Amino acid sequence: MPYKDMDKRREAERRSKEKAREKKKAAEAEAKSGPNGTDPAPPPGAKTIPANKKDVKKRNWWFVLYPESAPPDWRDRLRATGLPIAISPLHDKDVYDNGEQAGQPKKPHHHVILAYPGPTTYSVVCKLVQGELGQPIPQPLEAIRGGYRYLSHADNPEKYQYDAKDIETLNGFNILDYVDMTAAEAVAMNKELVSLIMELGFADYCDFIEYLLFNGTDVQYEYAISHTLFFTAYLKSRWQREKAIREAEEKRQQEKEDRQKLSNGVDDTQAVGLSSDSTLAPKGPGST
Repeated sequence: MPYKDMDKRREAERRSKEKAREKKKAAEAEAKSGPNGTDPAPPPGAKTIPANKKDVKKRNWWFVLYPESAPPDWRDRLRATGLPIAISPLHDKDVYDNGEQAGQPKKPHHHVILAYPGPTTYSVVCKLVQGELGQPIPQPLEAIRGGYRYLSHADNPEKYQYDAKDIETLNGFNILDYVDMTAAEAVAMNKELVSLIMELGFADYCDFIEYLLFNGTDVQYEYAISHTLFFTAYLKSRWQREKAIREAEEKRQQEKEDRQKLSNGVDDTQAVGLSSDSTLAPKGPGST
């Protein structure tokens, strides 16, 4: 319905233009930084949801969680779902790679992996991620191995490297339940754990496993308990070697002490002999 009052018409046009400018500005900002400041493009393993396929079904999903805008009890809410979940360390050292914001820090955030027991629709996942947690839209995770490694930027040397030990898991999430290690990954894990044994001086399998239980990652612990024969043999070999070295050192020390005692005994004998000679020596003139 056309406005009869020109002032009202101008005011309506002004508001319309202002809304259009705000909408354009928001779209440009999202194009640069993603929804709510997320990465411009989903990390490896993620797949953007087409606008016309919002009910796509996938088993594994992930999303970006900003602690500043999430409910204080967001961990408890995730735990209450019963889903196996992996949470990245707090990414508080990420920076923008390009564009006008290149080099500027991103808002601190977590990457969260949700592992459903079966294919689950986008709308169902959104009820949790957006509805309950108030976070950016979730993305399907096609390659859970790549997604898990992205939690610490393991395959992205150009990004800040976070410690994989700080990856948090809920409800029994274990990456080895979803993927098998490649031969190269198994070799790398073997070298990593052997280096840890050497660094901390473990000589007993029990001490080694208990250390991993409380200080290692789930992957390290799982690998160690599934390769018991190798690590038991290696630790036993280390113990035997250290025992042989210790016994050899003790033997050398004992021999050194024996030689010292023998040397001291000879010196004492010589001292006694000199004393006897002095007593038996003929007395000179004037001696009494």
